[in-house]
Amino acid sequence: MGLYYLHSAWAAMLFYQMGMAATLWRRRFDWSLLWRGWHMGHGLLLALVAGASGALLWLFKGVWMADPLSLDRLLQQFGLSGSRFPIFLIYFSIVTPILEEAFWRGLLGSTSAQIASTDLLFAGYHVLVLAAFTSIPLAVLGGGGLTIAAWLWRRQYVRHQGLAVPVISHFAADLSIMLAVHFL
Repeated sequence: MGLYYLHSAWAAMLFYQMGMAATLWRRRFDWSLLWRGWHMGHGLLLALVAGASGALLWLFKGVWMADPLSLDRLLQQFGLSGSRFPIFLIYFSIVTPILEEAFWRGLLGSTSAQIASTDLLFAGYHVLVLAAFTSIPLAVLGGGGLTIAAWLWRRQYVRHQGLAVPVISHFAADLSIMLAVHFL
């Protein structure tokens, strides 16, 4: 609704985050799970892999964004131009990984070793967002990568009985992607 009807990235993000936060609050989510389960090796490896996703976006920008100026126009259209983008980048990169990991892995997560419906739902939501910025085939391809990321984050949550590794690597992924978009 925020992107497609209000044409505001801020509105889209805040509606999404408020929905997750309200659900977590109503369901009395155990917030201490965010700090539990840190494993140095897994955390650093996943953070490096996640962070590399942004670098790959930047390196292959010509494949997914034929006209970088069109990205500038899109960012402007969604209220992310000028000094507002760095503020969005910082807020988005810090708050989103915490809420998404608490919601998608902590609250809705499955213990299945297979790809779960919540992994697909997580990726599906993001495909809708990606489709606003790139072509549908590339958004769907990104959804495949996000399904794998969701599965990896969920497996780390189950393995370490906490969300520290998923939150840190999710932060690295979001920050690197936002930086790649900013520096395109």
